[in-house]
Amino acid sequence: MLLNSLSEKIADFLFADSNDYPLEVYIYGIKLLISSIIGMCVISVLGLFTGYFAQAMIYIVALSLIKSFAGGYHANTYLKCNTIFVISFLFSIYMYRLLIKVSAMGVFITSGLVFGVTLLTILLFSPVEHSNKKIEPSDRKKYKLISIIMLCAEIAVSICFYTVFHIYEFLVILPMLIVVDIAILADVIGKGAFHNENG
Repeated sequence: MLLNSLSEKIADFLFADSNDYPLEVYIYGIKLLISSIIGMCVISVLGLFTGYFAQAMIYIVALSLIKSFAGGYHANTYLKCNTIFVISFLFSIYMYRLLIKVSAMGVFITSGLVFGVTLLTILLFSPVEHSNKKIEPSDRKKYKLISIIMLCAEIAVSICFYTVFHIYEFLVILPMLIVVDIAILADVIGKGAFHNENG
């Protein structure tokens, strides 16, 4: 794989003399960074060519902020991860296009529903732990609290920009939060199925 080879070369060049962590840790971190950059570039280009560049930037930032604490589904390859990232963005843009056509009352009702579902999902299942990102038991409450704060802030920002400044682009946050819910639930269900098969 080109990504593996590139990551190994960069890690070897930058961290070969470091004794802080095994070289494999740096290689994994670099692969994750490169993959994330590729994913963001693809979303940015898609946003540019479809006329939704501002929404793409808002989507990337808002998703990164909440998902870094709430967690969620991780694909087993970087290609699958970025493919899911692109599909989730396209889904969010499709839902956004529907959302901007409804009345203000419809937007407020949708916001309330999304907030309620996401809050419940976070309270019940977040933070979702990944095999490469272990969460200490003492940090779980903190991550959950930060996720809830992020949720409240992002909902507030989307509604504020919509109602006060009439900037509709921030409404893309609402379908993005549905993506977060799906990512969390997919991970929980996937782990449950794995445990049932091996339990």
